Amino acid sequence: MESSIYSIFESWQTRGELSPEEAITVEEGLDDFLGSELGSVERYIAEGGDPQVAFGQFTQITSFVSQAINRVPRILSRLSTWVNTIRRVLAKLAGQLGADSYSIGVGVPLGLSVDLSFLAQPAALPTP
Repeated sequence: MESSIYSIFESWQTRGELSPEEAITVEEGLDDFLGSELGSVERYIAEGGDPQVAFGQFTQITSFVSQAINRVPRILSRLSTWVNTIRRVLAKLAGQLGADSYSIGVGVPLGLSVDLSFLAQPAALPTP
C-alpha cells in the first residue's frame, strides 16, 4: 500500500524518523504538502490563533521537510520556490511572538532550519 505524504507526516510525528522510501514520497508530494500546511498555519494566525501553537505547527512542518532533505538532498532545489512563503509565515510568527529577528537556513546535512531571536534586556543593577 502506497503511503501519502500526510500519513507519513502523521507517522513521523510519532516515530521521529523517515525511511528513504518515505523521504522519496515526501519529495513527490512536497508542493501540495507545503501549500496546504503553511496555508493552514497562516490561516490559524489570521484567525487569532495562539502564536505559540502556530509556531509549534510551523516547526513540525520545517523539521519534517528537513529530515526528508537529509535523506533526499535534491529536495533542496525544490525549496527555492517556497522560501518566500516560509519567510512570510515566519515573519508573521516572529511579529506575534515579539521576536526581534528571524532567519531561514537551508543546507545539507542540517536541512531546513528556522530561527527566532529575542534580544535580552539587561537586568537592572541593584542600587547600593
